[in-house]
Amino acid sequence: MNIPTIGQRAEAISDWFARSRPGPARARREWAEGGVALLPCGPRLCAVRLSGPLVHTAFGTDATAVVDASLASILTGPVFCNVFSCQYYALVAGDTWQQWQYDQEAPFLGEGTYLGVPAVRRSSPPDPYWVALPHQPGDLCSITSVAALVALGLARRTDEPRRRSRPWSGPPTRRCSRAWAVAWTAWQNVTATRRPVSGGRSAPHVPRARSRTITGPARLWHATVDPSGRYPHNKEPPGP
Repeated sequence: MNIPTIGQRAEAISDWFARSRPGPARARREWAEGGVALLPCGPRLCAVRLSGPLVHTAFGTDATAVVDASLASILTGPVFCNVFSCQYYALVAGDTWQQWQYDQEAPFLGEGTYLGVPAVRRSSPPDPYWVALPHQPGDLCSITSVAALVALGLARRTDEPRRRSRPWSGPPTRRCSRAWAVAWTAWQNVTATRRPVSGGRSAPHVPRARSRTITGPARLWHATVDPSGRYPHNKEPPGP
């Protein structure tokens, strides 16, 4: 039994995709010239369009390597990504449209729609690329696994606001950047309460400082002093 090489397998998959178009030679020419060919959806293949935010929410990350590996593992079928629009396309059989229940969140692209399918040699960004190739010609994603992925993304999207509704008591210092921490500290200093002092002046309030009244000749001084007894914000009253 002859085992096909990687090149022979890629050629067979390309030929199967090209034959979904009335003129297969034109599809091959478009792949050779631009790397993407327009293929019509129909009985041979259709697609479910998955938005990037929905997929990222389902997997809890937007890291390309992690998302691609997860899609390939869960859908076990051909998936390609349009980097420019941040959309994923899971290829499914054309007769599965009646089973699809998430047309608003993830449209089912059926007859009358054209797909910009990348060449099989494209396996990484920045151009449209294959997240997972078919294992063999005619291999497609299970519509059930695609529906399970969409349901997971919608469930986690609904649960997200509840996780964020806890009272906010400042930035999470372990997770925020140094710039965030510096900005937070500066904001606290700017908004510190200011206490009026006699003579129309004002001085920032010093936490845990004690106040006392100092008597002088013909006037009263109100000074805020720190625990060491010094006067950080006011000059000492003049002598008699």
